[in-house]
Amino acid sequence: MYSRAYKTLVSLPPLVWVGTFLLLPYALVFAHSLWAVREGVMVHDWNLDNYKALLTNPLYAVVLFRTMHIAASVTLCAILLGYPLAYYLAFHAGARKELLYQLVIVPLWVSYLVRGYAWKTILGSDGVLNGFLQYLHLTREPVGYFLYSPFAVVLMLTHIYTPFVFLPIYGFTGSWRKLRSNVLARDTASLHARPARRRDVCVCSLARRLSCAAPGRRSFRHHDRKRGAKPLWRRF
Repeated sequence: MYSRAYKTLVSLPPLVWVGTFLLLPYALVFAHSLWAVREGVMVHDWNLDNYKALLTNPLYAVVLFRTMHIAASVTLCAILLGYPLAYYLAFHAGARKELLYQLVIVPLWVSYLVRGYAWKTILGSDGVLNGFLQYLHLTREPVGYFLYSPFAVVLMLTHIYTPFVFLPIYGFTGSWRKLRSNVLARDTASLHARPARRRDVCVCSLARRLSCAAPGRRSFRHHDRKRGAKPLWRRF
């Protein structure tokens, strides 16, 4: 077993990193929200005027609900794309698994802004999509809806965030497959043990399965229940 000093030494760098670059900025933003703004200048006068404006001005509510709607749409689209792709790579890709995995994570090497401007090149008035539609005489002039619309925002954000949905699902399914293989091999090797040992191994194997199946059911089985299909944890 590792000593307490070793655990503290190993845990300290990530805790400092998270506290400095995540918790501290959140605390500063919260502090700024409690300061007054007078003539465009932030004054260190602690009050709740900003929150009163947030609750009374209908403009903030419209922007907030529009943001939530776009966020929910992006999340749904990313799950619909990331889950089937992760399942295919984990169980059916075969020798092409590594190549397809690299193709999924390659866009993460490109800057967030570069990927955003790439969609502007595709969907813009002089972009690839409008040029292709005019070439086929499907439209007479560029379609502005492709770029300056919620559709473009959802499409771009889905492209950016789908890998972040794919990676944890792929990691979970891969770990589940390895764990299942190891447990089955251990169960098979224990079939020739004495009855008491065989019983203990079965109980421990069942406990391991349930400990992984519980979060797996919460994460993956709800949408399968609605359409009547078998949940993921029963497909093995």
